[in-house]
Amino acid sequence: MLKSRQMIHDMKNHLLVLRNMERANQWDKLHDYLEEISKDILDDSTKIWTGNNIVDLILNSKKKQADSEGIAFSIGSNMIGDVPFKDGETISLLGNLLDNAIEACERIKSTEKWVTIRINRRYCLLYIEIENSIEEHPKEKNHRLISCKSEKEVHGYGLKNVRQIVDRYDGTYSYQIKENSFLTCVSFFSNEDVS
Repeated sequence: MLKSRQMIHDMKNHLLVLRNMERANQWDKLHDYLEEISKDILDDSTKIWTGNNIVDLILNSKKKQADSEGIAFSIGSNMIGDVPFKDGETISLLGNLLDNAIEACERIKSTEKWVTIRINRRYCLLYIEIENSIEEHPKEKNHRLISCKSEKEVHGYGLKNVRQIVDRYDGTYSYQIKENSFLTCVSFFSNEDVS
C-alpha cells in the first residue's frame, strides 16, 4: 500500500516522462518505463466482472487494496460492455466513489468493514451502486457531503468530479445514509441496448 500511495503521489511526474517518451517515439524506453512503474501496483491475475476493461481494472485494483486493509469487498455485476463516458472519466467516477467507500471503512474501529458494489446494465440503463459500512454518519451541509479530512482545501474534489461527470452525461447521482451503511447510486441512460 505504501508503494501504491507513493506511486500515486508521483503520478504527475511519471505522466510527464511517459508523454515525452511518446513524443520522441522512444517506444522501447516507454515500454520499459511502463513495466517498471506498474509492476508494484498492477496484478496480471485480474478477474472479469463487467466485460469493460477499464471498469474491471479499477474493480480488481480496489479489491486488492481493500483486501490488504482487511475490508470485505464484494462485486455483483453483469456484462455491461461499453460505458457512455471516456476512459479518464470512468477512472475518475469509479475511482473516487470506491476510494471514498474504502476510506470510510478505514475509519471504522469497532464494527465490520465491508464494501458491496453492484454494476448492472438493463436495456439502456446503466447503474452503479456502492454501499459501505460506516461507524459514524457522514457530515452534510445543504444536502451535500462534507469532507472529514483535515486539509479541506485540498480534499472534497472527488465527489465534485463525480457530480460533473454525472451532469455531463445527464445521469443521476444520489446517496442514502442508513443506520450502519452508506449507499451511493449513479445511473445513466445509454443509446446502446446491451441486454
